[in-house]
Amino acid sequence: MTTEKLQNTEDYDDSADKIMRSVPLDSMTQKVEMDTGITVTFYGYKENPQKQLFFMIFSVLTAGIVYLVSLWSLRLKLIWTMDRCALSQASWIYAKNDENAEDLRRIKVSKEKNLKYFIYRYVRFIFDDESKKFIICDVVEMIRNDFPTQGLTAAVVKERRVLVGENSFEVENKSCFAILADGILHPFNVFQVFASIVWFKQDQGPYATAILLMSGYGIITTLLETRKSLRHLRDMAYFSCPVNILRDGQWISGVPSEALVPGDIFELDCDMEILPCDALLISGEVLLNESMLTGESIPVVRKSIPADETLADNLDNKASILYAGTKLMRVRGGNSRRALAMVIRTSFDTFKGFLLRQIIYTHP
Repeated sequence: MTTEKLQNTEDYDDSADKIMRSVPLDSMTQKVEMDTGITVTFYGYKENPQKQLFFMIFSVLTAGIVYLVSLWSLRLKLIWTMDRCALSQASWIYAKNDENAEDLRRIKVSKEKNLKYFIYRYVRFIFDDESKKFIICDVVEMIRNDFPTQGLTAAVVKERRVLVGENSFEVENKSCFAILADGILHPFNVFQVFASIVWFKQDQGPYATAILLMSGYGIITTLLETRKSLRHLRDMAYFSCPVNILRDGQWISGVPSEALVPGDIFELDCDMEILPCDALLISGEVLLNESMLTGESIPVVRKSIPADETLADNLDNKASILYAGTKLMRVRGGNSRRALAMVIRTSFDTFKGFLLRQIIYTHP
């Protein structure tokens, strides 16, 4: 199943309310409705050294069978090695969505602000001490009171980078060894190995050899196809370009686009072929080709927000919003002789990131 493209970017609901609706079920559990349409439940877990020691001992005593079973069943692995706990005390998050897909994510701690967070399906969840649950940073509220005339200060940039991360579209890549190990240790292939051993014991060497060769061929084929798909996806998602950014009242040239954070003011010019983030046009006029996102070949015009209106009143103004991944075809400066835009969303929080997440985690 492939992800259908939206007819136009106006069909995309980028409001903060759509990004996540969260319901804390209890201190150990939290249910979240993602913007991609799935509902996921988070469970808090912490490591138990005693359980982990017994798990290692039993894995050795059973010749690795217990370890194999833990690879096939994440729930059993959690029962054997960890304890349920409150989300505020958790070091791991077990996530299970309404498609029965399971995942285990480590909770990280930011050194700058002692902030606890984890990343699930390329969305960053930050622990809020007041509500005792994980939330997504509301970038609209973050930038609502910004003043575009001076740009952000270094301290604000550092704080926001902790909250939202870098403006990167890098897709997680599995190593060849990891893909190969997943194929070899798959329950079906493990069964084939044991079946081949039985056939060898029954003096059915040719038949057992044929089974092993066919299994090996399937594993290698899967490895090559998976690597090819991941490489294609990474090439499609990755983008970086130099940008001119206004910070502390001064223009800085040639800054990598990965350094952009919500609220940054940057210059649009013809040398910037592809937009690196979702942004609000605050000065000038641009002609965009949005076919990379919507499939529509007809260019669209985006105009700057009205001069007599405040920034906060136009954060949802579709006529002035530019989307990451769209191509700049023409740029006209405003009163400042520059075409300027303010970053609204970065990385996988953008419209492009939303589409990428739908492609990577396609509904069955």
